Amino acid sequence: MMLPGTDTLLGPTPPESEYLEAYRQLRASLLSLHERVPFRSLMVTSAKASEGKSTVVLNLGTAMAFASRPTVCVDLDLHHPQLHELVGVPMVPGFTDVLAGEATLAQCLQTTGIDGLSFIAAGSRAGGRADILAASSPLGVLTELGEQCDFIIIDSTPVLDFAVSLELARVVEMCVVVARARRPAAPVVQAVEMLENAGATVAGIIVNDVLPEDRIGASAGYYEEGLP
Repeated sequence: MMLPGTDTLLGPTPPESEYLEAYRQLRASLLSLHERVPFRSLMVTSAKASEGKSTVVLNLGTAMAFASRPTVCVDLDLHHPQLHELVGVPMVPGFTDVLAGEATLAQCLQTTGIDGLSFIAAGSRAGGRADILAASSPLGVLTELGEQCDFIIIDSTPVLDFAVSLELARVVEMCVVVARARRPAAPVVQAVEMLENAGATVAGIIVNDVLPEDRIGASAGYYEEGLP
């Protein structure tokens, strides 16, 4: 899947544009996949930093909400949490506080200003305490959260920089990798292989920040795979 243009957030009332339509197409692809291989939790990651994955998380969550699919975006980029800044809410309490038994999901669920889209921040144990995902499995929390929405979209760390995505690979049901156009493909392929070896089901690659000149033959340099 290719996403044109910038790292702009759609927001609650985006104008009609090629950018918005690209997220509708991404939504349609994932909903089609969901009919064949049901899933509720979707991890969005990248090979390296600055690929635009956090913007993809919020915009995809927005697109799902526009289609009356209640969605929760969760910030589990524990080494560089920033979704709370984009949403405009505090980072605490958050997901890691629930894992530590210091908060409930109800206390952490925050509104976004978009009907049908909620948000959970990383929490007070982000940063240098990312080992919490290995010490306390998030599966139970994700299962409980899944009872309250159609989709959980998780922003995770870059695969080649930190182990958080590999820890999450054991418990999420689906994964996509965001890759910015005009960058080397080898790290993306390596990231996909590492995720699959860790147990993730990788639905494919989202090629981000595509310019018109990138579109001819753009997919030739990227690994992309659809599920049967």
